Amino acid sequence: MPLAYESRIFLTGTAGSGKSRLALKLFLSAPAPRLVIDPADSSLTAIKGAVTFHDAGRPTNQRGESWTTAATARFVPHDPDDLEQYARLYAWSFDHFPRVVWADEAGAVMPANGTPAPTRRYIAQGRKRRLGHIGNHTRPREVARGLIAQATHVGIFTLPAAEDRRYLAETIGLPVPVLTEQLARLPKFGFLWWDVATGELTPCDPLPAP
Repeated sequence: MPLAYESRIFLTGTAGSGKSRLALKLFLSAPAPRLVIDPADSSLTAIKGAVTFHDAGRPTNQRGESWTTAATARFVPHDPDDLEQYARLYAWSFDHFPRVVWADEAGAVMPANGTPAPTRRYIAQGRKRRLGHIGNHTRPREVARGLIAQATHVGIFTLPAAEDRRYLAETIGLPVPVLTEQLARLPKFGFLWWDVATGELTPCDPLPAP
């Protein structure tokens, strides 16, 4: 089933657990237009046919390709710590809808402290404009709390740190012992899928190899 524009997805787990692969799968299931923000310039986000650009203030990239009209656009900043560049993209996306935005390494894009107002507005108010969002990060405490609190679904891969499990569970309204027990039962690369609306926590098998 294609990802709905109104969806808010947060994925978390240790590095190499499979969360970025799941994020990619969800992102590609979403209808165009789509935008992925990748501070780390990962090969995983180098989607075939995507228009890659490095300056959010220009409507075209260095090749003269328009990212503003592309079916899939990919933003790789020159400075991964430049929150204003991310804010500019979220402000633009807020006014150009419907759309799905994927923030890979979401802790860099919307950190727990100092996330700019346009970025927060997209997360908090974008659903009314049919603006979807996917965010993934290793440690839930490092991202803006609203990214988790506003999620419609949360994908949870292995989280070895007890403080991360506690923080996540308390934020999404899931008992800590339940989360800890279910995570312990997962196979390698398996994950839990939390549906906020129904309150259902579903164990999921690892994704098939690409």
